[in-house]
Amino acid sequence: MMANDNHWARLWANGASDSFGHGLDERSAQDAPMAARWRAWFSNLPDGCEVLDIGTGNGALLRHLLAARTQDPGLRFVGVDAAALPDASNEGAGSAAPVRARLLGGVRAESLPFGDNCFDVVVSQFGIEYATLPAALSEVGRVLRSGGTVALLMHHRGGRPVSLARAERHQAQWLLSALLPAAAPMAEAMSKIGTESGRRELADSAHWSAVRATYDRVLADAGRRMNETMAPDLLVDAQNWVAQAFQRAAQGGAGAGRQALANIEQLILDQDRRLEDLLQRALDEDAIRSVVASMNDSGLKPGVVETAEDRGYLMGWWVEATRI
Repeated sequence: MMANDNHWARLWANGASDSFGHGLDERSAQDAPMAARWRAWFSNLPDGCEVLDIGTGNGALLRHLLAARTQDPGLRFVGVDAAALPDASNEGAGSAAPVRARLLGGVRAESLPFGDNCFDVVVSQFGIEYATLPAALSEVGRVLRSGGTVALLMHHRGGRPVSLARAERHQAQWLLSALLPAAAPMAEAMSKIGTESGRRELADSAHWSAVRATYDRVLADAGRRMNETMAPDLLVDAQNWVAQAFQRAAQGGAGAGRQALANIEQLILDQDRRLEDLLQRALDEDAIRSVVASMNDSGLKPGVVETAEDRGYLMGWWVEATRI
């Protein structure tokens, strides 16, 4: 994913493989959205080609490429992302497969640090649209060799990821305005259970009873929201994080609880900003026509289709092109 802000860098540093929150393990790579399509597309590439992935994040496409091309020792892969990446230089991406790969953080798609005509293939999964597209597509045309190929999966304004992002952003804003404010005094209450005097205070105080009642009402609201929303994951995660914060408060005191809740707030704020980025960058039909025009101007011959995953959900625009 291309980005300029630390809310993306923190996602990759926490071990996510993509903006859907999948982990870096092999099963997550196999089950990620559009993985089967990418593996099929990669399986048709010529041996020994050099591949550039724009907006690579932690290299989700690299794992699809490894899965499809384990017997291609000449394959070379470079992934770039505008965000800072952990362990940005990488041989084999943790796999025993004979594939050499590098992940480079702090690289903008609008100014790629590569010479002309140096890649056979350029790909991007929900990444290049976070850049300034005319400039980024011009760079794709510049670094791609004659006869080279391009495959881009780009966010669709009417796609399932966009619908989920809208729903999850609504939940993120509720968590920030309702759950966390109710959790803060509960964490302070939990910090008192380690002593006899603290337990007596909790048992005898109308204030702490009211704190617990308020938190219980917020949890009930969270349960209703989980049943009603198409995107419950953040609600579930946040409740688990808050439960862990309460444990830290009980074990380490009020300060430990406050710090844990501050960390949760940052996680939710980061996710809200990433969702906002996605919603701003999703492409409607006019925008995808502009992509096609920019590719033509950059010496690329593109074709565009809407693409769906196995369950029939519209996932994005699938753009393929050849360097003229």
